[in-house]
Amino acid sequence: MAEDMALGADGWPFFIGKDGSVEGWKNTDHRRKLRTPGLQFLSRGPLAGLPRTAQRPSLHCRKQTIFWRVGLRPDRSSGGVTGGSRDRGVPERFLRLVASIALLGAVTAQGVLAADAKRPNILLIVVETFRSDHAGCYGYGRDTTPHIDRLAQEGAMFDQAIAPSSWTMPSLAGLFTSAPGAVHGVREATNCLSRQVTTLTGELRANGYQTAGIMSNPMLHRDFGFGVGFDYYDDYTVRFGADLLDSGKRPATANDAVTGDAVTRLALGWLKEKRDKGKPFFLYAFYFDPHYDYIPPPPYDRMFTDPDYHGAQRGRGIEVLRTNSAALTEEDRKNIVALYDGEIRSTDEQIGKLLEALKADGLLDETIVVVTGDHGEEFWERGSIGHGRTLYEEVIRVPLIIRHPGLVKKPAVIREQVSLIDVMPTLFDALHVPIPAQCTGKSLLPLIAGDSREFKERPLFIETEAWNEHLEAVRIPGKKVVKKAGERQ
Repeated sequence: MAEDMALGADGWPFFIGKDGSVEGWKNTDHRRKLRTPGLQFLSRGPLAGLPRTAQRPSLHCRKQTIFWRVGLRPDRSSGGVTGGSRDRGVPERFLRLVASIALLGAVTAQGVLAADAKRPNILLIVVETFRSDHAGCYGYGRDTTPHIDRLAQEGAMFDQAIAPSSWTMPSLAGLFTSAPGAVHGVREATNCLSRQVTTLTGELRANGYQTAGIMSNPMLHRDFGFGVGFDYYDDYTVRFGADLLDSGKRPATANDAVTGDAVTRLALGWLKEKRDKGKPFFLYAFYFDPHYDYIPPPPYDRMFTDPDYHGAQRGRGIEVLRTNSAALTEEDRKNIVALYDGEIRSTDEQIGKLLEALKADGLLDETIVVVTGDHGEEFWERGSIGHGRTLYEEVIRVPLIIRHPGLVKKPAVIREQVSLIDVMPTLFDALHVPIPAQCTGKSLLPLIAGDSREFKERPLFIETEAWNEHLEAVRIPGKKVVKKAGERQ
């Protein structure tokens, strides 16, 4: 990230001096200094230019105030604001970017669909633990994703799509709010989505959309705030239905179950029986199966495995292997990866059924389809397996594909770095819905149309909780800095 110059959300340059001062705000009248330790912002008054939600404290789900939004709190000694908790606030370099973006103004909508056009439906498909380099359209050697590949051939495929975190809750909170953890409030497994943030579904429902979600991951339960804005949010059928009962008729964990068929069945049932045909719909389907344990159903359990493998690793007990895998042979590891690929192929088949049903009903071309993953997975590239504990490339790079004939005029592979936090402003931009000031993401519609100016050196902020430590990273194309919260760079 450049130390001396960066670009704000509207393309206006600002300069960061050696003393931390920020210069170059387009309106320099009546500026006053806002201070953080070793850093100065320029504004017209306390918190001026920041979204209203940034001026209120974020609440932990136990109703304990733990940090100020955007990592800022009043500094009574200077009359400005100063950084939040050193342990939980946003890192100083990222604060420079957030504050500058807020001071320079909110994102403006481009609008590709005609304002008087029929509003499209939206289908958001999120696949758990889906690293992009295991999808065929991203160059993988195995035929893991034929239906997703076909979708990519008809839409825009983003080659460098980055998840906001390396595990589900903060990553999906980022997608549905277009904001960092300091704003949406979800950083640990006990956190709830802040009630003070604007959500993708809340705004869509307020603009006349019928909203529905089919969940198969217990971490996305409504108790954590993820059901906000949904008219219908099924986070119980998959979890407590027959699909999550093992042969002993006792509840199994989500890691032990095959749930993809149930998600598709529920999504199709909602479309057939509960959809209001007088409204456009937003349907969100979350497919959990590629998460470990890797136990794809037949025939996918043998599709990519070596028939001559006779070892003991059958895709179960992965949690133990995260910290104790030294005894695994190369053949063991290859078999585990092959089973993971079988999970992806099985999930791709379910996605194909959902897309085919939309096509058969004449809805596919009337629907913006977005397919992505919440995070990736490590397979011993750096000594471990799993996700959530690091911010390496294999756990943050995910597929992102957008298909709609009116938005994507011709198929495209887009090389610039983007983030899941861009999904919300992109959809609002397409629908001519005002983009909330809290959004730190950008609409991808200019990029789809060929204008990449605002994305060339754009930095992205990524974070995760790991071994009771908060890891943070700033990534620009080709470079990434990772540090523990509180460490100085």
